[in-house]
Amino acid sequence: MTLRAGSYNATRPDWRGVIRNDGWPWYRCIHTHHGDPRDARDCARLALPVLLDRDHSDPAAPLPAGWEVYPHHREGG
Repeated sequence: MTLRAGSYNATRPDWRGVIRNDGWPWYRCIHTHHGDPRDARDCARLALPVLLDRDHSDPAAPLPAGWEVYPHHREGG
């Protein structure tokens, strides 16, 4: 698994942090980074170490505060 930090434009102008695995979003922050993609990427970079250590096959495994499993990617399936 190769997780990397980034950002995406959720709804203009609200940027969100995102953690992708091989290009597909796995996790996203629910914080609103108004018009600032750099702030969203920094948010993802801070969460990345915690998410790398997370048991991705366990839906009950804790997530960093303000982070959720990306809606199109549900664990265990």
